[in-house]
Amino acid sequence: MKTLALHSGLFPDRETVEAGLAELAAGNDLGRIDLAAGDMVEADWDRVLAEILRADLIVTT
Repeated sequence: MKTLALHSGLFPDRETVEAGLAELAAGNDLGRIDLAAGDMVEADWDRVLAEILRADLIVTT
């Protein structure tokens, strides 16, 4: 299963979600994108959209 973790910086309990993602990553394809970086350009957003479309599960942290 293709899982995509979008790191937004919006959730205070990120550590708990990260622990769950670590468990999930063992047998799955886990991708991570940091949306909170603040320096993304249009090409970066195109890549985000492509990854979202490929993902079976999306988790926002």
